[in-house]
Formats: sequence, structure tokens, C-alpha cells
Amino acid sequence: MTNQWGGFDFIGSTMGNSPIAGVDAALGATQAPNILQRAVVTEVLSDLSLYSEEVLREIKDNLSNPEFNGGGVFTCPRNTILVRIITGGQDKRDGKETLCYPFFPPHLCFPVKAGEQVWLITENPQTVGGPGYWMCRIPEPNYVDDLNYTHGDRKNVRQPILSTSEKVSPEPGDIPNFPNGRETQETFTLSDPLAYEEIVESSISYNVDFTPEPVPRFTKRCPDLVLQGSNNTLICLGEDRGWVNSADAASAESSNATKGEGESRGQQGTIDIVAGRGRRMSAGAPVAPADRDAPENTAPAIIANTRGYLEVDKNPVINIGGIDSNRQFDPTEGDPNFESDASRVYVSMNTSGDDNFGLTYENADAKAPVGDKAYVILKSDEIRIVSREGGSIRFVKEGENQCEVSMLSNGNLAIDAPKVFLGEHPDGPETEPVMMGAKLEAALHAYADGVSSTITGLIGNLGAPLIANAAIAGPTAAFKAAVTEALSQTTFTK
Repeated sequence: MTNQWGGFDFIGSTMGNSPIAGVDAALGATQAPNILQRAVVTEVLSDLSLYSEEVLREIKDNLSNPEFNGGGVFTCPRNTILVRIITGGQDKRDGKETLCYPFFPPHLCFPVKAGEQVWLITENPQTVGGPGYWMCRIPEPNYVDDLNYTHGDRKNVRQPILSTSEKVSPEPGDIPNFPNGRETQETFTLSDPLAYEEIVESSISYNVDFTPEPVPRFTKRCPDLVLQGSNNTLICLGEDRGWVNSADAASAESSNATKGEGESRGQQGTIDIVAGRGRRMSAGAPVAPADRDAPENTAPAIIANTRGYLEVDKNPVINIGGIDSNRQFDPTEGDPNFESDASRVYVSMNTSGDDNFGLTYENADAKAPVGDKAYVILKSDEIRIVSREGGSIRFVKEGENQCEVSMLSNGNLAIDAPKVFLGEHPDGPETEPVMMGAKLEAALHAYADGVSSTITGLIGNLGAPLIANAAIAGPTAAFKAAVTEALSQTTFTK
């Protein structure tokens, strides 16, 4: 159960505004723990090689479950976390940390950082010493939840709950902070007033592994399966979608997750693998975000927090002012954008890939943009395809008119096609043939020898063989030498 102030757990709370706070406080020390409990992460044990035996013993001495699974912290798997349980005000009573293995096996590892809040689960509610497993970070309201870093207690002090006619103006202090509860003694989530800052300052994983930065949120369609990281990476198993022009996204009133009237709804299954959604661009080059940047195309609004780093402005009602609601602000934030997203591999069973990515072809023999076909498209600022020593790379178009470009294992480059175009004629669509140097050299030599033989024969019949030799042999030899030299300058060499 939650209250109007944005998510306090009445049953699990010892705050003064809880109607059953006194009962909860009286029972807290004796009642069996809930199957699911809420906790604040104090450390993530990812790289276990960073911790000496002495440090691990210090950690163990402050655990509520030091012998969990027999070995405790000394035998824990990667992605184990240390937490302070806050359900029922437990942290206020004992201040102990609890060791929690990941609930899911290593085939699926969820991101979490020190200071964030997670769900814990126990195999047996009667187990002494704590739950022992963590499931995932807890989702929070839309003005709090952040892919990069979520401080759950913000929901307690920065609510954008307004009447339909009420709008606010930002105040100097309206920047995202990291409160402890509602920042009063009786409402603290953790027992120490500065507990959250102490956690992030002492956490090795937070200070070594975590990169704070703004990451746009993603609007999925209801049937999509989506996997996102904390630093603007995403894999969506869904359907064909994406803005072709950033200008269209900037003026849209809803996300492109919403299908337009008459839009095809079948045979468009698509896997979209993308890094760097919502880039800010200027003259075709990416621009780094800055404090108080407004939304741009599919890029989010940006704001600096009290820890000095940038994040997505998730609460513009409070931070910007004059906004009707957070949910209707910048609806295209983080949408797939074929024009400006940094790097993408787009695999679709049916799409208009040429049109989506703005691909046009000037060659007279090239077809018009192809629509409604299966596509695999790669787009980025720089693309490399690398074959190891002894390997090869081949680009093959199958069918009756097969053609291919092959980088062979012996280092040779082979282009095999009925017709090969290398660039365009400067004055129009006319094509120019490409010479086969050795054959052209042989043909020109044969032509020169034929001309020489004919003229020599004619002059010889006139009884002047010496004139024929002087007039023809020298120029013929010079011509053949010039041809050989000229063609040698057009061959491909290292």
C-alpha cells in the first residue's frame, strides 16, 4: 500500500505519518520478515580480486548473516551485493549489513549500484540472519526512475502532484539531490543522516565501475522484449519502427511506439541493436550534453544534480516549471532515430530500409529504393569489418546475376560481376569502361607491330628498306615503350 506522497510502505514504515507506525515499531523486532523486503545497496562485489582477506573479514564482522551458504563473503559469487534492509525500519534498529547472492544465475545479470534500492527475497521467512538473495533494482515513479542511477528516496520529497490548473515555477534549490527519507530524523530511510553519501564515498564499485551520465528512457510497445544497460545500450525484439528525420521526432505529440492509423501490423518482426540513442547533433557532428539543455529531437532534457554530474531531467514540472505533466513532456525521448542514433544493427523481416535510412543511389543501373523487404542494416560513424590472419571476407549477391567482392586469404582483392562501376561520369550518368591493362597493352603492341609491318612492306616494295627501318622501327619501339610505361602507372600496387 502506498500513500499520496509517492510510495511509503505503510506496513513496512516507522515514519510518523504512518497510521500504524506505532504498531509496526512494536512488532518490528519480533515479527517474521516479509518474503520480499526493500534494501539499500552499500556495495556490489563484482571484481572479487579487489578485496583482500583482511577487508573481507571486516565486511563479515558487520554482516547479519556472516555464514550465509556456509562461506559467506569468502565464497560468494560475482554480482553479490551488501545491503542495509529498510523494510520495517530494520536499519534503524541494528545498522547491520546483509550479504545477498544474486537471485538469477549468471546467465542473466542485472545492473545495480551502491545507493540504489533493491528487492530481496528469502527462501524461508523464518530464516535467521536475513534474506540472502537480491532480485533486481526497484522501479520507481517516472520522475525518479533512471536507467543510469536511481535514488529511490527522491519520491518522498520532490512529488510533481499538481491540480490540472496549477503550475509551478522553478526555485534555485530545485535540482536533483539525494535525500535520506524526507530529510528529517523521524523519516530517515537509513539511520545516519548522511548515510547515502557515506555509502557512495566508500563503495569501490561505485567509484571504480560506475559511469554517471544521462541515458534517455525508452518507450516500448506492449509485445516487445527489451534489454537495456545503464549506459545507453539497448536490444529490442519487436517490430519495425524508427524516426527517419529528427525534425519529425521534434514535432511529434507521441512516441513512434504508437502505431499510426492504417500502419501494417504483421510480418514486421525486427531486432534493433543500438548504442547511443538520442544524440545531440550539430552540422552532422555529435554535441556533448550540458546542464539545463532542453529536449532536442529524441534527446532528453538534461540537468546537473547535487553530486555534480548530469542526468536526464525526469521532473520538469518541478525543475523547469510551466509544464502540465511529466508524462506528456518530450514523448519521443529515446525513440529509435535512424538519422542521429550513434550505432545500430537493424535486422528486420520486412521494412523499407533505403527510405528509413535516407539511402539514395545515383548510378543509372541501380534500382530505386527497395521497400517491403527483409533487411540487415549497419549504421555508425565508423564501421570496421575485420578478418584474422588466414581468413577472408566475402560480400556475395546470389542469384542468376551473381556478383561478389572478396578479400581472399592470400591477400588478393577480387571483384566479380557482369559489370563494375567505379564512380560516376562528371558530366552525367554516362558510364566509362575500365581497362584490362595487360590485354590493352598486348592489343596496342599488336596494332603498332601491324602498322609497322604494313608500312615497312609498302616502302620495301618501293626498294627503300633502309628508309623503312629508319622511319618506322624507331617510332614503333618508342610507342610500345610509352604504352607499357603508361599502363604500369595505372596498376594497383602496394
